[in-house]
Amino acid sequence: MKITPNLKEPWIGMFAFGYASPEALSAILSCPDPRSVCVVSSGDGYIVRTDQPEVWEKVASHPITTARLIPKKNLIVFGDLTKLTAYGPTGYVWQTSRLSWDGLRIIDVNENQIRGTAWDSPNNKQVEFLVSLQTGQVEGESIIETTTEDESK
Repeated sequence: MKITPNLKEPWIGMFAFGYASPEALSAILSCPDPRSVCVVSSGDGYIVRTDQPEVWEKVASHPITTARLIPKKNLIVFGDLTKLTAYGPTGYVWQTSRLSWDGLRIIDVNENQIRGTAWDSPNNKQVEFLVSLQTGQVEGESIIETTTEDESK
């Protein structure tokens, strides 16, 4: 990918593929830090300063299957198969506990929370979850914790 930052020389970035699956996201996304860009390459995410390409970090989510920009909260939220991870202008902000056995999906994002579905394997069904955009805390009980408690009864 060729990057041409303002008032700097262009550079070319090559980003490693992460996960050989049709579910893995590949995308180029803007970031809460306007000097950075996010590249997701087959499920592996990299946040790179466009004016200093040696300054970068790998997104703590794998394989990334979805990403949502949330400008009002100055966040970018990444979803993998089991959890959500958020980054702000200065980097990592929060990561949820495990929400799903597999197949996590974001359904809706509003000013305060993310609503999604998760796979509850022991009960063989999709269930909904809510996550606070401010804290990353799951509102209500965690899918995995609920299942574990139910199984112990």
